[in-house]
Amino acid sequence: MAKKLNIITAGGNLPFANNGLKLSENILVVKIEEHEKFKNLFSIDKALLNRITVDMEKNNFDSSQPVHIWVTKGDDGKEHNYLIDGYTRVAASKMAGIKMIPYFKHTFETFEEAHRYALHLQTDRRNLNGIDLLKNIQELMGSDYIQSLEGNKNEAIGKELGVSEKTVERANKVNSMASDEQIERIENGEASPNQIYNEIINQETVDEEATDEQRERIESGEATVKDICKEIKAEKKSRKASKKKSTDKDDDISESLSTNEGTPAGLNFNHSDGIERPSYRLSPE
Repeated sequence: MAKKLNIITAGGNLPFANNGLKLSENILVVKIEEHEKFKNLFSIDKALLNRITVDMEKNNFDSSQPVHIWVTKGDDGKEHNYLIDGYTRVAASKMAGIKMIPYFKHTFETFEEAHRYALHLQTDRRNLNGIDLLKNIQELMGSDYIQSLEGNKNEAIGKELGVSEKTVERANKVNSMASDEQIERIENGEASPNQIYNEIINQETVDEEATDEQRERIESGEATVKDICKEIKAEKKSRKASKKKSTDKDDDISESLSTNEGTPAGLNFNHSDGIERPSYRLSPE
């Protein structure tokens, strides 16, 4: 079992690695192991990988940017050097033919602690977005840390990732309701999580409120889900405006009746043209 982590709390019990102020060490690239979960949670940008590789071929590995490795023992008792941060740099090192690189050694009790530390490193350098954002929100939502919290879990995840509570809510909906095709479009960079969220909301609106005629137009290809959703929203807006107009008209009539209270309709002798007119009274019989 790995050495127990000395956790320092910082804005949500964020675990800090216990290497303190130790200097980085060197490790053979071939001894670094990829951890499937970390590899999947943080994607590699191919253009960035190529740029770093070219730079390493010319200038070697930048020693000011060590990778981060979780050293732990597995169930088999063997020691593992799991890469938790620096997948792009390690991949570039292999492509550039570099055999040894600097690293920081970390010991964590669980994957969850290692994951939260890796998130801390990632969000300090960049904003998570796209499929990386979705995957890490999903991982955090299922973690013991978040599930054990009382109160707003979306807000807690937002603080971990440096995003808004609303962003987390939308990501959760995408994670739970997006189709395989929609997830694939996010992975390929063809759509953002927010765009897919809007597609899901539009589909829900159509499913709940579209008429048979509107559904037939979608099925025949005459209109898209987005088109019908716009129609539904426009119809709602029109009905709301008509209702408001009718209410205002009723209010005007009520106000007019209130002003002439006690005067029979048709016997109002007040004139606005300034001409004096005789008034007649019926003589009692």
